[in-house]
Amino acid sequence: MDRIGIDFDGTITNMQKWRKDWAIANQGVLLFAHQTETTEMKHIVGEEGYASMKEDLTANNEEITRNAELHPQVAEVLPRLALHKELYLITKRPDSRLGFAEEKLAQHGLKKYFKDIVGAEDKSEACARLNIACLVDDDRRHLRNLPCKAIWFALGNVLPWPHTSSVKIAGDWPGISELLQTGWGRAPQPAYTLLHESDPTVIPPGDSFLRPYAVRNEMDLQEARTEIDELDTKLLQTLAERYKLAEPIAEYKKENGLPTEDKEREFAMIKRRTEQFKELGFDDPAFIQKLFELILEKSKQEQNG
Repeated sequence: MDRIGIDFDGTITNMQKWRKDWAIANQGVLLFAHQTETTEMKHIVGEEGYASMKEDLTANNEEITRNAELHPQVAEVLPRLALHKELYLITKRPDSRLGFAEEKLAQHGLKKYFKDIVGAEDKSEACARLNIACLVDDDRRHLRNLPCKAIWFALGNVLPWPHTSSVKIAGDWPGISELLQTGWGRAPQPAYTLLHESDPTVIPPGDSFLRPYAVRNEMDLQEARTEIDELDTKLLQTLAERYKLAEPIAEYKKENGLPTEDKEREFAMIKRRTEQFKELGFDDPAFIQKLFELILEKSKQEQNG
């Protein structure tokens, strides 16, 4: 089950209203919704103004957290996500303020859906330590240099920060749910699972492994090309790992007087791979035969030294 990290302040709780009220009361500035995002707000109220806002937030955190509203539909989406994902609350709150977040979640009956609540100054480190597949956060600064994929909860933000091969954008909680349910943020997984040496490999259904793609514009085209480059790299890494197995196999065969070639096994394997490829939606036996004949020939060369 994939592990999903979810931020608290601004992602589960709606901090837009408080920031708007603070800006009017303390700066005499009316902010639009997207201008409450950290980077934009700093441009408007300045570094000193933003620092002052953070001080007020820290000093009155218990009251602010207690009075903060949840984002629309978060209470409906989280229980559904928890059926298929392991949810972790990952917040930059220090330990002294984690309790307020826990109380807020418990108040709305949501705490039970989280496997753990983690305070982390470095979210990248926390995601790596917890083996998180995807982090959901409203602060785009937290989404850079992550060891996983991410969803920027943009809150209707109109800033030009396009989808990339590692970050998608959602404007509301149903959008977050849709991305996660359609495969975005899924942890890397093999195309098959080997149950036992003598058992055939088992491929999961196509709709649980392959996700649909749509190229509608230049941005989508660039993203698709980036995905292809990443897949090609993984393909080469997989082939390299496969060839590394040739040496111990060759040693075993030599020690036990076994021939390098096993035509019966090769035929059965190619047949099985053809069936697996068909289950994934691609019916091309000639291609699979040619592909694996090349792979097997290279393996035999490696075994023969």
